[in-house]
Amino acid sequence: MMRRRFALLLLAAGVALGPPAMAAIYVDESACAGCHEVQHKAWSGSHHQLAMQEAGEQSVLGDFRNTSFTYAGVTSRFFRRDGKFFVSTDGPDGKLADFQVKHAFGIEPRARVPTCRLSTRAALLRW
Repeated sequence: MMRRRFALLLLAAGVALGPPAMAAIYVDESACAGCHEVQHKAWSGSHHQLAMQEAGEQSVLGDFRNTSFTYAGVTSRFFRRDGKFFVSTDGPDGKLADFQVKHAFGIEPRARVPTCRLSTRAALLRW
């Protein structure tokens, strides 16, 4: 009886009684392809697969040659540093800062925008 009450108390407190859960780890598409060959072939090269890509020469279509524009009173600048893409724009604190563009979304020229707070404004640009 005492043991049962203790178990209920632990459950009520949110304490798991089983083995600890493993930490989630990222697996790439090759982990799925072995068992899901048909689905992997259909997905490969699709808009869905290419929707989010690491920033690179082929995925980032914007002009990062020290280009700037002003929107809502904030002048933002697109530039390259050490082969990487950056945007200097207002951060969460309202102050200008440099943010590395790590990913680009979309595969159509009008849809590719850098992933940063500026994204909603960048969508207004004609790339």
